[in-house]
Amino acid sequence: ATLLHDDVIDESTLRRGVASTCSRFGNAQAVLAGDFLYSNAFILISQLKHDQVLSHLAQTTSKIVEGEIDQLANENTMISKEKYYDIITAKTGLLFAASAKCAALLYTEDADCFEKAGLELGIGYQILDDLLDYDLNNNTWGKNIGDDIRQGKCTLPLILFAQQNPSSNLTQLSNKPTKDIHEIIQHIADSAILTQCREQAIAHIENAQKLFQSTKNHQAMMAFCEQIKTRQR
Repeated sequence: ATLLHDDVIDESTLRRGVASTCSRFGNAQAVLAGDFLYSNAFILISQLKHDQVLSHLAQTTSKIVEGEIDQLANENTMISKEKYYDIITAKTGLLFAASAKCAALLYTEDADCFEKAGLELGIGYQILDDLLDYDLNNNTWGKNIGDDIRQGKCTLPLILFAQQNPSSNLTQLSNKPTKDIHEIIQHIADSAILTQCREQAIAHIENAQKLFQSTKNHQAMMAFCEQIKTRQR
């Protein structure tokens, strides 16, 4: 549901290498399809008859929307690294945290640990997602390279670029000539910025692994974290 809605908001034409739902069928159909998935998800959740799970997921959904609104409010503007972390924590970190916590509430006694691990994993996942958007050497990304900067989204690669190139005077992202956008994408792809972003993402994922390590039957989660470390799409 979040991905269907994201593609509408971002005007994305590709998702996993194929035409996005909104580009194939229209925005109205994509939004309604996302709403349908949301409503059916909560029907299924209510059937668990676990008040804490239902309440937590409802609150998390609200916070995720707040994160998306915060990102839209800062569109076309250079933001600080702190603000970037606020946004990705809300829109992705909390989703992973809630998923992990609610599974733990149903099946283990490690809900708090799972929640903290899920948050770290979600943050790491989103940083990887953001750096892959600038990776010109990745032929499996499945989306258009550089969509974020073209849509006015300021993510970690661009923040590091601005910090390391103060002469660029990069403060606003709107109305940038296509030539300038291409030059920025190329510079980021050719520099050490993507490696620096990956190192930060891996650090968060390894924090998640340390937390998962202390839980029962942690092997599957450790393997899942390893998969995310090497994701290319």
